[in-house]
Amino acid sequence: MTTLQPLYNASSNLTLTALGALASDTNLLAGWQSDVFDNTTELADEVFISGFFATGASGLTAGRTIELWAYGSLDDAGTYPAGLTAAGQALKTLASIEVKFAGALARIATITTNATGGIVYPFQTLLGQNGFGFVPRKYGLWAVQNTGNTLAAAASMQITRTPLKFTNT
Repeated sequence: MTTLQPLYNASSNLTLTALGALASDTNLLAGWQSDVFDNTTELADEVFISGFFATGASGLTAGRTIELWAYGSLDDAGTYPAGLTAAGQALKTLASIEVKFAGALARIATITTNATGGIVYPFQTLLGQNGFGFVPRKYGLWAVQNTGNTLAAAASMQITRTPLKFTNT
C-alpha cells in the first residue's frame, strides 16, 4: 500500500511593504500584488498560505471584506491578468470587474470585518485546493479590501507561504 505524506518546504514570509498603504476600494479592484513565485523549479504539489491582516485604527464600516486572490501566469511567456504583472510586490489595480471574475484569478480567502479599528484577522488556506485545483507554474497573490480605511501598517500584518510536496512511503 502506498501512503502519501507531505514534505514541507521552508516557510517564507512575503514582503508586505506596499500592503500597509492599501486603501479601501468600494469596487474591490484596487489592490496589492505579491511577488511572483516560480513553481517550475520548486515543483510544489500544494502551497499552504496563512497569516493575518490588520485593519486601520478608525473609519471602518461593519460587514465589509478583505479578499485574498491567487493568480497564475496565462502562458509560458509570463502573461498575467490585465492589471497584474511579474514585477515585485506593489499596489496594482485590475483592469475591470470582468477581469477579476473571468477565471484567471481564484479567491482563496474572504474575511468579513467589523467596524472596530485595529483588529487582527487571521486566515489560512490551500492555494491549489481552494484556488485553481493545482499550483500554477508561476503564481502570485493579490489582496483587496473595502473596509472604509487603509489597512494597518505592513509591520502589523503577515502572509506566510509554505510549499508542500507529497512523497510515497
